[in-house]
Amino acid sequence: MLKLRLEKCKRWKTMLNKECLHGFVGNSCPTLIINRTTGEIIIGTEYNDILDEEIIPEGFEVLTSVCTDLWWYSIIPCTKDTKINNRYKRHKIEAGKYRLEHYYGILDKCKHPYAKIVKIG
Repeated sequence: MLKLRLEKCKRWKTMLNKECLHGFVGNSCPTLIINRTTGEIIIGTEYNDILDEEIIPEGFEVLTSVCTDLWWYSIIPCTKDTKINNRYKRHKIEAGKYRLEHYYGILDKCKHPYAKIVKIG
């Protein structure tokens, strides 16, 4: 188990050095939500099993969802000139410095969210 966690940390560090956010979310297809006022992005939402629906916190809106056929998400910086495959969506996020807080697979009793992206500058 420790070796698996070390490998995940190595992968995250490699991707961060390339200015990419990258994290493991299992086969969950999480929703990304954003608070446009604070710039906070949350990957994964809590789910209400009784109502059979996601719980979107007040002040947040759904940005997109992630297809996790490969069980990882990747977020890359791009400009209008960046060429990306037509099947991917481009979302405008306010420029600045962000911190990725990834929780899934690190904490023993981890619940949603899988990760938070917090604007710090």
